[in-house]
Amino acid sequence: MDKKRLIKMELFGAAFVFLFGLLVKYAYILSGGDVWSYFISSINNSAWEQMKPFTFPFFIWTVIEMAILRPSVAGFATSKIVAFYIYWAFGLFYMVMYNSFFEGVWRALLFGGLFIIILFGHFVSYELFTKAKAIENFFVPALAAIVIFIAMFILFTPYTPHGALFFDAASGTYGLAAIHS
Repeated sequence: MDKKRLIKMELFGAAFVFLFGLLVKYAYILSGGDVWSYFISSINNSAWEQMKPFTFPFFIWTVIEMAILRPSVAGFATSKIVAFYIYWAFGLFYMVMYNSFFEGVWRALLFGGLFIIILFGHFVSYELFTKAKAIENFFVPALAAIVIFIAMFILFTPYTPHGALFFDAASGTYGLAAIHS
C-alpha cells in the first residue's frame, strides 16, 4: 500500500465527509420533511442529530476509498470502523459541550470543531491501517460493532431514547417529537 496515496485519500476523504455531511445535514429541510430524510439528516439540534448527517458520507467515502485503493478488506474495514466509533465518541462529546455553552453563538466554532473531529477520525484510520500489525484479527468484532451501531441508528430515529444526547434544548423535545409538536 502506497502510504502517500493513502494519506492523500484520507485528507480528501475528510473534506468529502465534511462537505457532503453539511449537505446531508439540511436534507430534511431541503426535502420538505420527507420521511427518508429522517434517517440521514438532522431533524433537531440534539447532539445525536447533529452527528447523524456525517455518517452516510463516511460510509460512502469508505466504499469509494476501498474501490480506488483496493486494500485488504479485513484490515481496512476494521481501521475504518474503529475510527468511526472514535469519531462518534468525540463528536457526541463535542456536540454536548457546544450545545451546553455555545448553542447558536458561533456556527464557525460548530463546523470547525466537527471538521477537526472528522479529520482526526481519518488520521486514526490511517494510523491503524498502516501501523497496527494485527488489525485484521479484529474484523469480526468490528463488523459486529458496526451492525449494532446501524441497528441503533435506525431504531433511535423513530424511537428516540430520553437522554442528554437526544435532547433538543431549543424545542424541549426528543427526536421526531420535535417536528411533530
